[in-house]
Amino acid sequence: MLGGRLLAKLESYALEVGASRIVWKVLTDNVAAKRFYEKAGGKKDSVWELWGLEISSTERNMDEDSNW
Repeated sequence: MLGGRLLAKLESYALEVGASRIVWKVLTDNVAAKRFYEKAGGKKDSVWELWGLEISSTERNMDEDSNW
């Protein structure tokens, strides 16, 4: 299976460079991918949350008076 071979290569590379963890994103409704990763030993992270910041053309106000 191609996915399994790619994951094995990634794991090998991660060990070569001294990584102790591999992290990736999965779409909420991608049940097939979640099943694949679970079979490969992957687990949903119960500690970290995925956060993002939408970038727009408007400038953010990050001066002292804002809540930043």
